[in-house]
Amino acid sequence: MAALGQLLNECGIGVAVESEDPEDEDPLSSIPVEMPHRALIFCQWKSSVQLVSGALSR
Repeated sequence: MAALGQLLNECGIGVAVESEDPEDEDPLSSIPVEMPHRALIFCQWKSSVQLVSGALSR
């Protein structure tokens, strides 16, 4: 998990960008348009998705 988190951070994936509008509810709107990197992580079980999400959000 640590290696995955480090790799995603090095690519600029998952780096929080503060929105100017606090009412903005769309999570994709906080991603800069010029950011060329995206990641798709496949998991077989929902618990695995929750584990990855929890580990990367720390």
